[in-house]
Amino acid sequence: MAVIPGTITNLIPAAPEWTVTLDWGDDHPTEDCPIVGWATVVTDGTDIEPAFYWDGAIYTATEFKRTCGHVTLRVCPPPTRLEFG
Repeated sequence: MAVIPGTITNLIPAAPEWTVTLDWGDDHPTEDCPIVGWATVVTDGTDIEPAFYWDGAIYTATEFKRTCGHVTLRVCPPPTRLEFG
């Protein structure tokens, strides 16, 4: 099977309250977008990326960076997530 970079090969649902913060820089305030799933995306190998809802559509980080490359993406876990260390 031939696949091209950006192809999504798998998608699983995300737990509640995971978000992606979009930092537009000085032009626009930051936005928090809900993560709806985790996608396996073909790159030079494969990467697991958040699939998030923004402006009426679902984007992976790769897809979003193609159209809004100047925006910084940050994955934010739920505030109630326990950290073990």
